[in-house]
Amino acid sequence: MEEMKSKIVVFGGTGYIGKYLVKASVSLGHPTFVYTRSLNSQSSSSKIQLCKEFNHMGVTIVQGDLEHEQILKVIKEVDIVICALPYPQVMEQLKIIEAIKVAGNIKRFLPSDFGVEEDRVNPLPPFQAFLDKKRKIRREIEASKIPYTYISANCFGAYFVNYLIRPHEKNSHTIVYGNGHAKAVLNYEEDIAMYSIKVANDPRTCNRVVIYRPSKNIVSQNDLISLWEQKTGKNFIKDFVSEEEIINLSQTLPSPQNIPVSILHSVFVRGDLMNFELGNDDLEASELYPDYNYTSIDQLLDIFLQFASDKREIKRETSERRREEARLQEEGEKMIGAKRFQQRISHCKHLQHLLTMEEMKSKIVIFGGTGYIGKYLVKASVSLGHPTFVYTRSLNSQTSSSKIQLCEEFNHMGVILVQGDLEHEQILKVIEQVDIVISALPYPQVMEQLKIIEAIKVAGNIKRFLPSEFGVEEDRVNPLPPFQAFLDKKRKIRREIEASKIPYTYISANCFGAYFVNYLIRPHEKNNHTIVYGNGHVKAVLNYEEDIAMYSIKAANDPRTCNRVVIYQPSKNIVSQNDLISLWEQKTGKNFIKDFVSEEEIINLSQTLPSPQNIRVSILHSLFVRGDLMNFELGKDDLEASELYPDYNYTSIDQLLDIFLVHPLPPPASAIFE
Repeated sequence: MEEMKSKIVVFGGTGYIGKYLVKASVSLGHPTFVYTRSLNSQSSSSKIQLCKEFNHMGVTIVQGDLEHEQILKVIKEVDIVICALPYPQVMEQLKIIEAIKVAGNIKRFLPSDFGVEEDRVNPLPPFQAFLDKKRKIRREIEASKIPYTYISANCFGAYFVNYLIRPHEKNSHTIVYGNGHAKAVLNYEEDIAMYSIKVANDPRTCNRVVIYRPSKNIVSQNDLISLWEQKTGKNFIKDFVSEEEIINLSQTLPSPQNIPVSILHSVFVRGDLMNFELGNDDLEASELYPDYNYTSIDQLLDIFLQFASDKREIKRETSERRREEARLQEEGEKMIGAKRFQQRISHCKHLQHLLTMEEMKSKIVIFGGTGYIGKYLVKASVSLGHPTFVYTRSLNSQTSSSKIQLCEEFNHMGVILVQGDLEHEQILKVIEQVDIVISALPYPQVMEQLKIIEAIKVAGNIKRFLPSEFGVEEDRVNPLPPFQAFLDKKRKIRREIEASKIPYTYISANCFGAYFVNYLIRPHEKNNHTIVYGNGHVKAVLNYEEDIAMYSIKAANDPRTCNRVVIYQPSKNIVSQNDLISLWEQKTGKNFIKDFVSEEEIINLSQTLPSPQNIRVSILHSLFVRGDLMNFELGKDDLEASELYPDYNYTSIDQLLDIFLVHPLPPPASAIFE
């Protein structure tokens, strides 16, 4: 059977749509190759995990650069070439085309399209420039007389359902681009992949465009929201982003940020996906393959609804697979001896390379990894290639759907989830497996870190501990009593770490940028009033949470930061409330009425409100009235994150506000309490 099936290579097979294409190819019985960049110390653990999964599926992984001889070598071994390279590499397909011409054996080439029918749309300039590159690839393929199929898959369904209605968020607001009436086509990624593999082997589709426009997946934003409301029993408040605002953003945002905005305009405002009729000569996927049961948009929403139960099933299957692998390894060692068994494993050169790379990177465990800042730390750790563990309370029937969703996302990223209570033996067991411990436990659990410290002392293997700080530099401030009492607990943790001779790094990340932008100017609300604490002139430091996480993972592995405090005070993020409001007024064209809350009122609230509400009020006083974040000068002995890592491009407060223009966040959560 394998001799009868076409051999397929997928370039970009570890990318977003690429991984679906690989799995579809394997499921349809094709000998499948993936051409990917060489795995190294910079490769993310999620990519390494995916390559391992492919290996277990029987996929042949070819590592290399996009150089002629390397590409040619793999192309000579296959029949069909599918490209799923991302936007920055679109023009690299010219190298693939050249290799196909030289090889002379390829029966079909599918270039990296999978979106709009680019020869029938005329979008805003940033998206137009992007499509122009794809059109150049098409014309080069045709000029080279290479047998091709062009795929117009329209929208990735799960991606855009997630983007448009954000089903994992408990929020009554939803953003609508334009008036919400324009029709789009949302196809489930698994169906896109299955259709594409079928198309690649179909003589009817040779040198043709195939459009994926099944009737049950033609839907407007308003239709989508209405369907979701019916399924969930919710009623959403629609926040409309006008066409004028979107066009303005496409003109003012830098590249490549202006491209997604232009895509939103094309798909959901102009309705480019449905702005042309399919004629007699057009090929439509669901008509070509009427026996294939594609996933309708209604069924896709049901998948999102059933996520929790799906998650439990996936977890069960994963556990069974891991037990089976462990059993096979144990049997293998008994039969041929541990040494020879390892030799049997190591003969796979790429697998040995993966094992070596994983061993080189510090293993990190994050306590509180499903909390507010914790989830950013987990993703940063994975993106920097660290084998990453998350220690979390056991999931049960009382667990929120958002936490279950997050844990499932972590699972797909290759994160190892350890469920348990903060008990010594359980903590010790995971700490003995890692090199670095990061705590992101929320305020109510601050003193629980003493249990982590005790386990670190017993284990004796930890290279660095980052306790749960990520706020003010607590040894340099003297706030109102409720906040002072909170910081006293954190100071006790510091002193215990130092007394225990545990290698540490203390992080003073100042303010969570997205959280406080959301809290102070509330971009999700249509309101011309804004609250100002004090006189609004005091400077604070607002750092984007993704940057805080990236700096923290870098600091955790940096010998320069051992037993030191690292302060995150990049110059472009030092801003007052009045500065912030003024910037937002410039970007939105609005004029806000400032409602001032005096220092006296805030102090009174800190004395009369119950705990923990009085802590939040005292924090606002410290940050925005007293200005504690900027009340001390950084000296020569201080370590500042943006100076330690000058090559890392952090998000300025101006850029962060641009993000809010496109995607306002839901109402603020209590960050330190999550």
